[in-house]
Amino acid sequence: MCHTADGPDNINLTSPSKEYYVRGSNITLSCSAVSRPAALFQWFLNGDRLSDTGPELRLMNIQNSQSGNYSCQAFNNKTLRYETSQQSVITVLGKLNRIGSYSTPVSNVKVNASTTDILEFSSSSVRLSCSSSGPSLSFLWLNDSSEVTESDRVRLTDGGTTLTIINATRYDQGPFRCHVSNPVSDGTSDPIKLLIIFGPENINLTLSPSQEYYDEGADISLICSALSGPPALFKWFLNGDPLSDTGPELRLMNIQMSQSGNYSCQAFNNRTMRNQTSQAAAVSVLKCKLEDCLVVLFDAELVQNLIYFAECNALFFFLPIAQVSNVVITPSTTDLSELRTSVSLSCSASGSFPSFLWLNGSSEVTASERVQLTDEGSTLSIINVTRYDQGPFICHVFNNFSNYTSDPVKLSISFGPENINLKLSPSQEYYDEGSNIILMCSADSRPSAQIQWFLNGDLLSDTGPELRLMNIQMSQSGNYSCQAFNNRTMRYETSQPAAVSVLTQVSNVVVTSNNAHLFEFSSSVSLSCSSSGSSLSFLWLNGSSEVTASDRVQLTGGGTTLSITYVTRYDQGPFRCNVSNGVGSGISRPLNLFIQYGPDNVAIMGPASMHVGDFTMLYCSTMSVPSASFTWLFNGEPTSFNEAVYVISSIRRSNSGTYTCSAVNAVTGQTQTVNHELTVIALVSGAIIRSPAAILIEDKSSTNLSCEASGSISTRVWIKDGQPLHPSGRVSLSMDNKTVFIQPVHSSNHGTYQCRLLNAFTGRSLNMSFLYAVGPHNISITGPSAAAPGQRVTLQCTADSVPPAHFSWMFNGNESHVNNTMYIIESLEAESVGNYTCTARNMVTMLENSTVLNLRVMDTFFVNYMFLFFLFFLLSW
Repeated sequence: MCHTADGPDNINLTSPSKEYYVRGSNITLSCSAVSRPAALFQWFLNGDRLSDTGPELRLMNIQNSQSGNYSCQAFNNKTLRYETSQQSVITVLGKLNRIGSYSTPVSNVKVNASTTDILEFSSSSVRLSCSSSGPSLSFLWLNDSSEVTESDRVRLTDGGTTLTIINATRYDQGPFRCHVSNPVSDGTSDPIKLLIIFGPENINLTLSPSQEYYDEGADISLICSALSGPPALFKWFLNGDPLSDTGPELRLMNIQMSQSGNYSCQAFNNRTMRNQTSQAAAVSVLKCKLEDCLVVLFDAELVQNLIYFAECNALFFFLPIAQVSNVVITPSTTDLSELRTSVSLSCSASGSFPSFLWLNGSSEVTASERVQLTDEGSTLSIINVTRYDQGPFICHVFNNFSNYTSDPVKLSISFGPENINLKLSPSQEYYDEGSNIILMCSADSRPSAQIQWFLNGDLLSDTGPELRLMNIQMSQSGNYSCQAFNNRTMRYETSQPAAVSVLTQVSNVVVTSNNAHLFEFSSSVSLSCSSSGSSLSFLWLNGSSEVTASDRVQLTGGGTTLSITYVTRYDQGPFRCNVSNGVGSGISRPLNLFIQYGPDNVAIMGPASMHVGDFTMLYCSTMSVPSASFTWLFNGEPTSFNEAVYVISSIRRSNSGTYTCSAVNAVTGQTQTVNHELTVIALVSGAIIRSPAAILIEDKSSTNLSCEASGSISTRVWIKDGQPLHPSGRVSLSMDNKTVFIQPVHSSNHGTYQCRLLNAFTGRSLNMSFLYAVGPHNISITGPSAAAPGQRVTLQCTADSVPPAHFSWMFNGNESHVNNTMYIIESLEAESVGNYTCTARNMVTMLENSTVLNLRVMDTFFVNYMFLFFLFFLLSW
């Protein structure tokens, strides 16, 4: 069976279709190609050749430095052809840290604004641009805490990096932030606020206190507000006349009756150049002669015999009263326990006809199922207090002409501990020995809880909300918890335990072998991995591929020992031991095994045919460790060559034959032999077609044509008259096409014969025509059978004959002594009339053939008639 070597073709590289890979991932790339025999594969990173071979490349525990363009190359050791695949991009990003984020964050997130001042509803727009460092970024805009989405006024362009706001309003002031993320991290810019210029509008004027009348000497505050960007400037007016006062607040201290009137304020925006004036607010100041008085307006006819005062253009009746003062809150207790105790607050005050209002902070206290207001509102009782009842409580007392507020009173309400929480900083699964760790314990409690610490349930001497573990050691590993105690409620609460695992860094990773000299398929080996550190995990690598257990491979001792039985050449390594724990990792130096094998796959590379005089080399290759030694045989005989290369500087025909390469491994004692056939081809020269010299006679003689030449002839082809010559009834060819046999010759065999000689390098064509004797055939006499007397008559005799026939003539059976093809009668007479016989004779075939022509004299009347007819025709014409 013949196997044709071809390829490699259609090479293809496949890899996982991910844009990014996390550091520490495992990736497998596969390479395939159509090839006979199967192709050998090599791998490249950024065009640099890797040590890895085979159709599969395993990248275990990949690092950032292994990012790049990977490709594979297929090689056919028969066709000696290469083909390289397309490139596959592998991008490695940072690895997850202990709290689930990546150690390569998005950074330098910044926002720049085309302007920060913009007039509301103007036709201009503002553009915010976001920039950031990091790969494959995605952008999200926030207005305060809300995501910004596109609308008829809002545009997001340039992949989300640019936010454009058209016809900005006051609600577009921000703060704006740009949130940038990629598949492994994110980051947010500092906030940026826009100044939207608008207003003033919605101006409002309020008085404090707000009353219908004010006692002379009272203090009043007028507060003016308006919506404006930037904040408005304020002016004040009394009865329409401008005052010298400015600002949002006008304080009227120790007010007099002369200051009564209608007050208003005006807001002005120095960017929009607009102003707005408030509604007027009336301030009425009254003056009384008595220091304290209750004013009641009566009809003038009803006040006879009563003291009255008419200074204010009205009749007033004065009854002496006391203003509110000395408002004090007295609690029944200030030391309370949540949900277990109750309290009563009593409000006392001086003054006539007091009314009471209770406040908790700024909120009015109203009665409920737990809250009671008694003694005309002067007593506030709270049943089963909660932490939200701590106050501050204020008692506001007032009558028709005065008011007074107590000092605030706060209640101390004890509760807890509850919601205890234990946090570690930094929060990690494992800690390196020598690290510093802070444990923080918090709980909701009043008064503040006392904190104690426990390790594995045992009480530590440390107290307080923070436990600092400085320069921590492995002996301090364990489950930490905290306990909160409230010495007022006498309650305890203990946190969930937090595990602290302290590990020693990996170091001094060393691999040793128990066998230095190995033979393929017969030896076994054990590799041992040792390392300093704690809580170690072991991973073995052969090249870049992870070693896993199989029928020949065993991993024992928690992964510290790798045992391989019946080693093969693919077990040579380099082997490395990767040791890791929660705080670090280390890898050993590579260890290569010296595995002796072969020789096998012995092959001779070289041409199958060469031209005489050429330079050629035959290369003998094999797979062998240690390297094999070589010997060469030619046609079974030893040669002087004992290297991998057999050189023939100028090849001769005698160099054709069988070349045998024997590869010997002196250590394994194995030998393998392979043969190679080499054909030396000489140029075609001295070409000639030979045939018998005898003259051939049709249907009697036979002949042959031989095509001869010097040199290497692979093919002979016969052609007759430009067409391929095929065997027929008379024609046959020898087995090697060297000779054409014609038996017997025939006229159809006449023609030009061509012999084409071919080999791998040259071609030659020869032409030959050969003679043979044929005929005579088809003899005939050309001439008139009748002629007029005295007319010159020519008779011509022809015949098909090779060689040309000899002719002789007879007249009426008598020799005429005319021996050529023409018989001429100068003047036809009566005695010239008769039978003329022509005989053709072939002097080779000795055959002859004859034909007869009867010549007669044409009738005179007929001649004359024809003459006259011809003459008439001429005259008529």
